[in-house]
Amino acid sequence: MDYNFNNDNRDDFTLKREAMVDKFREKNDLETRANESLKANKAFMKLRIRICFLFILGGLVFFILGMVQVGLLIKSKHDCTVLVKGKVDSFAVSSSISDEDSSPSYAPVFSYEYNGEKHIYDGDTYSDKGKLYVGQEVDVYVDPDKPDHIYVPAYKAKKRTPIAFIIIGLLMSVGPVLYSLHEYRCVERYWENEKSKAL
Repeated sequence: MDYNFNNDNRDDFTLKREAMVDKFREKNDLETRANESLKANKAFMKLRIRICFLFILGGLVFFILGMVQVGLLIKSKHDCTVLVKGKVDSFAVSSSISDEDSSPSYAPVFSYEYNGEKHIYDGDTYSDKGKLYVGQEVDVYVDPDKPDHIYVPAYKAKKRTPIAFIIIGLLMSVGPVLYSLHEYRCVERYWENEKSKAL
């Protein structure tokens, strides 16, 4: 009877020891896999940083173009101080439209008189027509030093384009960086949780 009791104790000890060994091995395997995964994650992060750098450069180009156009608009508004009446003569259609199913883009052509002389201004920003239509009267602010230089408040596309460039530039510069950092932290948190479960 005593022999069986001692044997049972020995079996329990053996089972506990094997369980501890298995747990130790499992922990070591987990740490090995975690370290390998984190090492790969860091290497992938370096690659992402290089890719993000390209996005940042592209975003900066859009951002700078947008800011330059905003600066030109502000300068036009500052320089063009003489108010005259003008009208929308016609619309120029974008020549880049090659697909018949695509919606065409338009740029308005304005006409106005200054000091008894008629002037024509061809819009250089293509968009939809918006609220503009042929024959519509519009306010035209003329630069007295350069009568061909004007500012038309009703020409909304001229304002929307630089704002769109700035937004695109910010998204291209900041978006990929934030996403990469988020993914990097997710992998680290995953293995931290796995390690804490194994303890």
